[in-house]
Amino acid sequence: MFMKDVQAIILAAGRGTRLKELTKITPKPLLQIGEKTLIEHIIYFVKAIGISDITVVGGYLFDQLQRKVKFFFPDIKVVYNSKYFYQNLVSFKEGLKIVDDKKNLLVCNADYIFSKSIAEAVSQDIKDMKGVSVYCSYDLAEDDEDVMKVLEECLVFILKSVKKNCKEQLKTLKRKIEIPELPFKRITYSNAIDLLQKHGDKIKWGEDFSKTQERTLSKLVGKVFFIKDWPTKLKAFYAMPYEDNPKICHAFDLIFEGLEIASGTQRIHKPELLIKQIKAKGLNPENFKFYIDCFRYGSPYHSGWSIGLERLSMKICGKENIREVTMFPRDRNRITP
Repeated sequence: MFMKDVQAIILAAGRGTRLKELTKITPKPLLQIGEKTLIEHIIYFVKAIGISDITVVGGYLFDQLQRKVKFFFPDIKVVYNSKYFYQNLVSFKEGLKIVDDKKNLLVCNADYIFSKSIAEAVSQDIKDMKGVSVYCSYDLAEDDEDVMKVLEECLVFILKSVKKNCKEQLKTLKRKIEIPELPFKRITYSNAIDLLQKHGDKIKWGEDFSKTQERTLSKLVGKVFFIKDWPTKLKAFYAMPYEDNPKICHAFDLIFEGLEIASGTQRIHKPELLIKQIKAKGLNPENFKFYIDCFRYGSPYHSGWSIGLERLSMKICGKENIREVTMFPRDRNRITP
């Protein structure tokens, strides 16, 4: 199926400075992802929808991009944006100079990889396209379980790398690294409370765990495990609560050798729910307007985590105090450097 009344502009001019060395001599659209470059992924996506009238707007290292596109897709127009160091709107403006203003227009970034489901949705909707339609695809990291899987694989990778590449240092420290098996064990916050209470601890539901309690849980559960489904009141306002039980949220901590080394959540992507949770924390939504407004134009489910590298380094090195593995530790006597 071809859509003669629809055309596409692919914005591929940016340098991708955040990728540093990867884009020093190669434009970002030519980076290899799987068996194809980014620009190939997006072109095949647009063609799969049924659009054959395609314009690519290049900029940084334009000659490389133009040669690649013209070699594989000789029918595609490639134009140059000399002001590629500005925002994508400048590239969009360049593309508009040569498109047919009587046709509908689909605009894509060259550094997005869309799923088949998005292609099907666009194909279905594009016939009735009016005004501006926006399509996004995020196939990974939708909820807390997705990023817990990423986190556990990341930790195993770190431990394996240290074991392989730091043999002399580990020998000096008299440390032997054991690689935990995947997947890590998962227990709920409520499970953890029950375990501690049965062990004689007086902790109550709704209280956070102390360092001593984390060590006790490690003796009861194992060397490495997740604690998930936390009380909403213990986590930040952006933690996504369960629909059927708002007192519990999609949040987790990773415990490694008796210490929390990472934590994460599924984040709220609905403005109205964000406002409600901000108020529940006794805060003023007006002070978070810039954050809330980011989600008013559509946002997918998304999750994330952060890891305490000094905490992890302390455990790997077998140290008792985090200051021993911190280059510039802060204490009562030193704030800087």
